[in-house]
Amino acid sequence: MSPVFPLKQRQQIYTELLKAGIELICEKGVRKWTIDEVTQRVQIGKGTFSHFFASKELFAYETIMFRKEVV
Repeated sequence: MSPVFPLKQRQQIYTELLKAGIELICEKGVRKWTIDEVTQRVQIGKGTFSHFFASKELFAYETIMFRKEVV
């Protein structure tokens, strides 16, 4: 079965998800944001989100690590 998205598009969506996560964590803190808010900002479905991250906690961890690398 072929991937849901081509590699370049997957990388773009992944980066957009992490950036949206950074914004939401800065606005609301680590616990008060939802996956729905992330997917709305990136304009993808929740099912697509689950292709990238198995849980909210894993997403939060990767977002924080991404932020650490960027800074």
